[in-house]
Amino acid sequence: MPFLFFLFFSPILILLMVVLLFTLRILAVPLLILFFILMFTRRRQHYSRSQWTQQQQWQHYGRSEYRQHHHDQRQKQRKNARDVKVQDDDWSDF
Repeated sequence: MPFLFFLFFSPILILLMVVLLFTLRILAVPLLILFFILMFTRRRQHYSRSQWTQQQQWQHYGRSEYRQHHHDQRQKQRKNARDVKVQDDDWSDF
């Protein structure tokens, strides 16, 4: 049954595919041009630190402190593992 479905609709699907590919090929260049125009006009503005608002300065300070704290935590040496004596050595409940 699915074979008959595709056999009946295959000319329509092929025609639709050709129309879509032709349309997309025509629109590809204008869409690329539009994309580049928007990319250059809407790029992020990078301010110097002196122009940052107070909130941005606090955010930057908080992030840098967070990174420094985690960097310091990673630099600490780990404690050596110790053997732990287990009182109940019964594994029957597992």
